[in-house]
Amino acid sequence: MDQAETVSRRVEKFAELMQSVWVSRNDYERRIKLLLSALSETQSRWAATVFSGSYTDAKELSSDFANYKQTTKRIWVTERQDLATLFGNVQTKLKTYGLREYVPPTGLALTDLDDAWKRLLAAEATRSRAINAQIREIKESLRKKFADLANDFERRLHAISLELTAIEGSLESQQEQAKRIQQRLPALSDILSNVANVEAECSAANVEENDYTVFTCQDLEFELELLSQSVGKKIAFIDNQIVSRNMTNLTPAQLEQFESAFRYFDKDETNTLSLPEMTAALASLGIAYTDEDMIFIFEDLSQAYGAVTYEAFINLLVEITEDQTSPEQLREAFRGIATDKPFVTELDLRIAHLPQPAIDYLREVMPCTSNDAGEPEYDYERWLDYASGVGVNPKCLEEYQQLKLKKTHKYIVFALSKDLTEIVVEKTSSSDVYDDFTADLPETECRWAIYDFEFEKEEGGKRNKIVFVSWSPDDAKIKQKMLFASSKDALRRSLVGIAVEIQGTDYSEVAYESVLDKANRGA
Repeated sequence: MDQAETVSRRVEKFAELMQSVWVSRNDYERRIKLLLSALSETQSRWAATVFSGSYTDAKELSSDFANYKQTTKRIWVTERQDLATLFGNVQTKLKTYGLREYVPPTGLALTDLDDAWKRLLAAEATRSRAINAQIREIKESLRKKFADLANDFERRLHAISLELTAIEGSLESQQEQAKRIQQRLPALSDILSNVANVEAECSAANVEENDYTVFTCQDLEFELELLSQSVGKKIAFIDNQIVSRNMTNLTPAQLEQFESAFRYFDKDETNTLSLPEMTAALASLGIAYTDEDMIFIFEDLSQAYGAVTYEAFINLLVEITEDQTSPEQLREAFRGIATDKPFVTELDLRIAHLPQPAIDYLREVMPCTSNDAGEPEYDYERWLDYASGVGVNPKCLEEYQQLKLKKTHKYIVFALSKDLTEIVVEKTSSSDVYDDFTADLPETECRWAIYDFEFEKEEGGKRNKIVFVSWSPDDAKIKQKMLFASSKDALRRSLVGIAVEIQGTDYSEVAYESVLDKANRGA
């Protein structure tokens, strides 16, 4: 190889070297500028961050920071290492040819990058501490927030519980106080919902321990439920005491026994008895009925009281076991002694083994007539009518005479007065339309009625008969049926001249054809 060729190759290699160095230097300067700029921008963004105060935001920032360290920072670490290698390669190439080493522009030296990296590490530490401090602060704030709400709620429950315990005064006053407390409970449920929401925030923030309270939302829900039950039981107890107070015809021992049976079999503590519970309660008191009768009693009580409440149960037992005999029971007893005669004799009373003082008293107070043999006969029916307190209002007889003698009325409807002490006229009518008469008999209430019934005899000719109607529909309440049945005789005996008597339990039994049939048979 000649000298010219050698010289040429040396120049060529030098030129290639310088070009390579130039490219590497430019690449180094461009890349270090980008890296330094990225480091600076990230630190500025961190410094400008404002925490919102929510745990969600803090966790998002923490997640972003962790993601940064696993992605962006690793890219920067690699780039920093690559830049140091690139810078070293440039210097090596220059030394190979004895050339002056490369001095980067101001601010682009590896020492500048080292200083920027140190600032980044310091910013990272500050960022991490700030995020962790924010999370700790939020958790602590949530602890205190929940504790304040929970402790305050428990204090409210305790105050109401003390208020419930301190109820005093008359039963009616206690009842009113307890009901006012009960009306405040729904507001507590709303407050508890807020407590539950804060507890959910604590769970989302992984707050598991709380040194500021010993209560959880579940604890408070349980206590609120207990308080609600206590208030309900208090009201039921007061209601039952009011019922018991009014049951003057039962002894304290009976009331205690009946209340104990009711409480024991009220398993769900609703202050009501189901059919099986009522059956068991009565059986525990030695009272048994057939299944059919028990269902009938249960349905009748449910209809009258809305459910078999304590009041319904006690009233049922009063009817079954009360010491006072009802007028109807007393009337049946006299009829038994009189062997169904309309009067009783002294011999009847002696045969019934009544004590002599009782016989003397009855002889003195009962209306008396003498038979053909001159023996006294005592009208116990009239005496019981007077003693029972259910009388016949004089207006009933006046209107009856108007119908019977003057024909001014076609029919009269009688009822018991509101205070249940006498029989009164409810309505008079001159309508000849028989359906108008049946329309005035209520579907679910008892009545008595007089109807001036005019009809054609089968063999010819018109006849009039006064019809007495005892209206006791199937859907009427049992107590009303019993009261009307025991009072009927007082009205019936005061109305002289009745030819036909009808006992109606549904409209078919008082229909025109049914009455006509009975009237014809007695014509």
